[in-house]
Amino acid sequence: MVLVDVTRKAVELVLEYERNQGRSPKEVKNVGYDVFSDGLKIEVKGRTLPKRPQVLFSEENINAVEREEEGYRLYIVMNCDSDKPFLIILDREQVKQIHREKRQWVIPIHKKHYETAIQLR
Repeated sequence: MVLVDVTRKAVELVLEYERNQGRSPKEVKNVGYDVFSDGLKIEVKGRTLPKRPQVLFSEENINAVEREEEGYRLYIVMNCDSDKPFLIILDREQVKQIHREKRQWVIPIHKKHYETAIQLR
């Protein structure tokens, strides 16, 4: 699966998950996150079976974390290319605790995050 396909699949799964939670998600562009859903500002990152369990943040993502004081979430959709994807959700404070490296943040996915993961299908 190509990166664009993984990203697209992750966003589609998040939109479906948000609708299943009774919210009304909408895709957004150029604001530092990908989905707005009833007050939640959701950055979506998709991963296949990871060799390195981490995601990278751009400067635009970093600015959104710093700017959005209410409702910011990072949704990491793992195993996007399988029939058993699952979702890891980090809130703004969890993301802010990750240190900044150069102009990107490396957000490691730890064992504790898998313990609270949500099965999507």
